[in-house]
Amino acid sequence: SKAYYSIIKYNYEWQQFTLVYETKIGLARLQDLMNINPLNSEQIKIRYIEDYKSDLRVLWKEIGETFHENKVILDCEADSLQDLVLTAKEFKMLGSFKYLFLSHLNTHNSPLQSMYDSGYRANITSVRLKLVDENPFRRKKTRLRPIDEIFQKQILLPVLMYDAVVLFANAARNVITKARSYAEPQKRCEFEFGRPWYIGRQIVREMKSLSEDDVEPPFKTENLKIDENGQRTQFNLEIYKPTTNEILAVWKSDGTISPPTSIQFGTGSSSTTPDFSLERKKFIVTTRFEAPYFMLKEDYENLRGMERYEGYAVDLIQKLSDIMGFEYEFLIESRTGKLNPDTGEWDGMIRRLIDHQAQIAISDITITQARRQVVDFTVPFMQLGISILYYKRPPEAKNEFAFLEPFAEEVWYYLMLTQLIMTLLFVILARFSHHEWTNPNPADSDPEELENIWNNSNSFWLMIGSIMQQGCDILPKGPPMRILSSMWWFFTLMMVNAYIANLAASLTNNKLPSEFDSLESLIDQDKVKYGTLAGGSTSVFFSESNETEYKRAWNQMISFKPSAFTSSNKEGVDRVRKGNGSYAFLMETTTLSYNIERDCHLKQVGSQFSEKHYALAVPLGAEYRSNLSVSLLQLSEKGELYNLKHRWWTPTVKPECPSEDA
Repeated sequence: SKAYYSIIKYNYEWQQFTLVYETKIGLARLQDLMNINPLNSEQIKIRYIEDYKSDLRVLWKEIGETFHENKVILDCEADSLQDLVLTAKEFKMLGSFKYLFLSHLNTHNSPLQSMYDSGYRANITSVRLKLVDENPFRRKKTRLRPIDEIFQKQILLPVLMYDAVVLFANAARNVITKARSYAEPQKRCEFEFGRPWYIGRQIVREMKSLSEDDVEPPFKTENLKIDENGQRTQFNLEIYKPTTNEILAVWKSDGTISPPTSIQFGTGSSSTTPDFSLERKKFIVTTRFEAPYFMLKEDYENLRGMERYEGYAVDLIQKLSDIMGFEYEFLIESRTGKLNPDTGEWDGMIRRLIDHQAQIAISDITITQARRQVVDFTVPFMQLGISILYYKRPPEAKNEFAFLEPFAEEVWYYLMLTQLIMTLLFVILARFSHHEWTNPNPADSDPEELENIWNNSNSFWLMIGSIMQQGCDILPKGPPMRILSSMWWFFTLMMVNAYIANLAASLTNNKLPSEFDSLESLIDQDKVKYGTLAGGSTSVFFSESNETEYKRAWNQMISFKPSAFTSSNKEGVDRVRKGNGSYAFLMETTTLSYNIERDCHLKQVGSQFSEKHYALAVPLGAEYRSNLSVSLLQLSEKGELYNLKHRWWTPTVKPECPSEDA
């Protein structure tokens, strides 16, 4: 039991599996495995074969379709294995990405190897007692006795009986040889008052002290040693594939696991036996429609199969397929995956991985702590953050009368009226002021008529020149006229200064940013509602953050009526575009930049905050995760990931957006 615990937990690293046993002794062999995951005991299911004896199909249907299990530990006699395996094959429990560990030590004598064919693509392993390696220099026997054939088949009971006889014979020989006198044991043991054979105790003590180096002939099994309680606690186990009889590793009593001492296959097998579990695998890749990761081609109606799809994820999985040599097909879901707080169950792509209905999930999947509890992630293939998507108002059309905007329409009317009144006052006052009457002919010292230059046109021109701050070539001479002119000049000075100030303010307002320029200012204002993708990693970030600013943002988002959350990124982008400045969308910067590049009515407000990573998701404990990570690192070092992002984020034809200075 402790050996199996060490193999399953530290060598296989299984955390979730189903135990199937046939006998109570078999359950005892598996007892330590029940505590392999004490924090989540629900991940280990136990089934008794006797409860399903009437119909074994119910057992495998429950394991495959109810538990969605892909790792099974089976303990049964070699004679019962055939029916169990054939039934499991009907329910595709022996297909790719399935794992079967056979814990009975006599599995190698089952008919499994003769049944093996291309339908057995599961990784099937088992254990058996490690036999002593034969001396390669020992003379081969020309005639095999029946007992030799039994030993070659490694049948468990005869091998153990042989070792027991060798141990007893060597111990008895050593004791009797050393004894000064020898007393035969009683012929019959059923005497009520018979005394035990005193030499027997010495033989037992000698058996406890002997090791494999002290006996002749040698033991059949390695590392045979009896402890003080008379139990054999030291032994070595071979981890092997019963389908091909290939030895994988050797477990030793100290808990270590090492490679086999030789590359030879087990007895009675052929190294040419194909291992179908190592053949080119076909991965089920789950994804969802999300630009630019996974999309339909424009002419998809004329295409078939995977040729209909394109996008960043399609190109990335193809490059990984070329490196690792696997085939794949897509399984399309509607969402990445959301945890239901009431049932504790996931949906979407994450659910497919948990149920082992898919082997890889690829899309804009953010690594989060909640998701890492149910699936594993590769190394990240993209780094990103969170920012604000907002509506960019189109620049206003040119206005030929924009110079009139600093003053209201009524002010212009009053200004013109004031100018007309001042012109009339100027003309009338000039008629009463004798200083403004002049001699039209300077040669005549006593003219009959005098001339007044402040007629309507000259007076109007003086008013205009004052407003334009340009002055006039004629000026009043009398004190009354000069006082009136000074009053008008002061008035025009105030009006011109007010006009310039308003004009500067008007030009500045046209170039002011939107109602907010950061997350903090977005939180402080009350005109623009904002939200994020419901159940996505961004909403989880705000809901679980301990920072005051992010908590305030989350509390505001959940208080908005109608709801500010969306079911998809596309819905959020459409809501921003149609809102005309009444809605902002908090989203990941990668998708944000992709939409900004293709829409003139969208913009990013403020800088990026937080830090996230996209990665491939795989089921917990998937052994191919490390290979996927290594392949992603290779693509990164070669610049392939950068080229892929540049290809799918840069639009082929950029939209012609009007200039902001228009």
